[in-house]
Amino acid sequence: MLPETLQFVIAMIACAINERMQRTLAYYETRARRPFVQAPDFVIRTVRGICETTLNSGR
Repeated sequence: MLPETLQFVIAMIACAINERMQRTLAYYETRARRPFVQAPDFVIRTVRGICETTLNSGR
């Protein structure tokens, strides 16, 4: 059997790891629930236009 002090330290480390894992899991669960926000159409058209202009300017 391990000394009580060492058992206490091991228990504290295990508790800290458990709490950290719970916080990490909660964080990832909230990230998974967050809806994907699509850019407005005018932004997509603007970016597409800039890309096409840039690509065609080299010809």
